[in-house]
Amino acid sequence: MGTLSDDDTHVLLAAPYTLSEYYGYGSPITTSSSIVAALGTPGPGGVGDGREVADVTLVGVDVADGSPLWHTAVGQIDQCSAPARGVVLACWSARRVAFVDSVSGEAIGSADVDFDIDDVKTAGDDVFVSGTVLPPDGRDDVRTPVLTRGTVDDTDAVYRRDFESLGHYSYAQSFPVRGLTTVGTSNTLAGPAVTRVVDSATGESLFAYAAESSSPVSSNIVRAQNGVRAGLIGTEELLDRSGATVAGVAIPSSSALTYVGARGDDSRPLFLGDGAYDAETGAELWRNPDMIIRESGGPTSAVKAVVDQTIIVTSPDTRTITGIDVTTGERRWQTPWQDAYWVREGATDGNYYVFGDYTGMHAIRAADGAVVWSLPLPAGADPREVRVGGAAGRLSIAWRDQFTVYR
Repeated sequence: MGTLSDDDTHVLLAAPYTLSEYYGYGSPITTSSSIVAALGTPGPGGVGDGREVADVTLVGVDVADGSPLWHTAVGQIDQCSAPARGVVLACWSARRVAFVDSVSGEAIGSADVDFDIDDVKTAGDDVFVSGTVLPPDGRDDVRTPVLTRGTVDDTDAVYRRDFESLGHYSYAQSFPVRGLTTVGTSNTLAGPAVTRVVDSATGESLFAYAAESSSPVSSNIVRAQNGVRAGLIGTEELLDRSGATVAGVAIPSSSALTYVGARGDDSRPLFLGDGAYDAETGAELWRNPDMIIRESGGPTSAVKAVVDQTIIVTSPDTRTITGIDVTTGERRWQTPWQDAYWVREGATDGNYYVFGDYTGMHAIRAADGAVVWSLPLPAGADPREVRVGGAAGRLSIAWRDQFTVYR
């Protein structure tokens, strides 16, 4: 067992998203080549109160024995983002961003900006910073979306784009691996909303359309949703890079793109709603009702992981885990699983899917659905706080102020 800090006041923070407050549990940032923990001293308060953290120290963790490899102080930050490509970790607060080499721990740059940062992405040598800025008259009800592309030394070296705003609800979010950025503005939180799709390489607008929620789902296809704020996703369309509608998703669902084993490229179909769609053209490939979970708030994606050529889905109703063929959409196997409702997160090595639930951590073989091993949760662990995931090519489980890496 390794100890990451000699400071008894330090706790493991819930990286990468909750670094300015501590709610009683934590987890590390993992990449394909490193594990980075975020430590800080929380202010006064009880467990679960959201105690303020003034300064954060990043720590590189040796995957062999859990010992610290390096410590880098980054000051007060709100969150970090793992690199889309390369090794540069970006961490930011309201108007400051710091860059750290996730392997060596070297602080390789920082920048102050004149807008409120919403997101920072790094991809190789590229840095994309997005956020919003108040107009010159200081009105808080109209904010201008801002997008910059640059380097760790100069975050707007390539371009800065300030987009016209329709109202107080505005954002810019970059997806550098897909080469696209979405910029949204609205008169009110309930719409009407206009979304621009922007070429991330140049910062130039490709097209604009009316949508309450949108995101690039491949380098060629953008998903546009309307009716979201009514509690259900009313419609979902797939648009190409010219803004033309190429397909409609028959049964839209939420959380369709977040699953273990996602590659972030166009080598697999898009798993949206109850079907699969071609990542290049948006054409519907097949549909299978096992792909969604019907809940009171509307359909949600049942997809938990994609392992090799098998999509792994769960059903709380039938209490099963099911394997679906990526190419045909046909059911390959089905395994009874009492705790199917709680299956979440996890990791894959290309042959097995390892996941957590209320009882422990389990490995299921993607080829035939056989559960090959199970481990109980660590003593005293609250299953609501446990996170199972990959860590530098290995398996990790995190809870409270500690995490374990398995060989």
